[in-house]
Amino acid sequence: MATTQEVIKELKKHLKEKRLLVIIGAGFSKNASNKYLSWRELLRDMIIEMYGNTKTKLKTLPIDQLVESIISEKGYLSVASDYVRRRGYHEAIDEYVESRTPIIKRDGNDYSMILDGKKQHKPVDLNIHKLLLSFEWNNVYTFNYDNLLDIAADTDKNDDINKEIIKCQEDIIKLTKEKLKKEEGIAKLNNKRPDVQNITASILASDTLPGNNRIKNSSSENEYFANKKLVKDKDEVDKLQKEVDEFKTEIKRNETRIEGLRREQKDLYMIVEKNYQDSIRS
Repeated sequence: MATTQEVIKELKKHLKEKRLLVIIGAGFSKNASNKYLSWRELLRDMIIEMYGNTKTKLKTLPIDQLVESIISEKGYLSVASDYVRRRGYHEAIDEYVESRTPIIKRDGNDYSMILDGKKQHKPVDLNIHKLLLSFEWNNVYTFNYDNLLDIAADTDKNDDINKEIIKCQEDIIKLTKEKLKKEEGIAKLNNKRPDVQNITASILASDTLPGNNRIKNSSSENEYFANKKLVKDKDEVDKLQKEVDEFKTEIKRNETRIEGLRREQKDLYMIVEKNYQDSIRS
């Protein structure tokens, strides 16, 4: 049989290899505040409501003794099942628990506790939760109704990153469309112009001649102005190409940003709420 030290050594090895998972129960939330109830405390009102007025010897028991007696006899799950049956709908247990479970909200660099819609003036300590999450678990599972792990793990940061990734992707689509328009403009201009360099040289030479000699140096006035239009088209092509290059640079910048954001996501916790998803950690 392995000794305690050997077991700890083996656990440390598995933890280092990210082969351990941890399951967080309701009691762990008490590290943050005594406003979070254990199952025994949570079922107290439920037990009083359902069994406190029965015509049995339980009616004469002190409240704490009544609670202990019912839990010992039935167990937590049976008490909750009785409550659902009496209420007639399964969501009744969710409503009951949620009304007695504080929710944490960020308040600048601090946290606020909300219980049944009211702000509680009680300190919230997430240090133990953050310490737990600092280890390299494979997964972290919890069935608690509170959001302490969500806040401690900065799961909202994952949502913010997803929003930024979507924004970058939308920008890439928009930039790509604009780039294609400019490239189409370049193609149209290129298709209708011959050797622009030779024409440009010819026009520049013609432009140096005074007065009518400039026109006479061309085969015709129409040809001269047609050539001038081609040079103007070349300038437009150069302008469009510069814009295309700028779009390419901006597209590449967004692609690089997305790659960086995805790398950042790898070390973040994310919330998985569906039972067919096999991980609570990304």
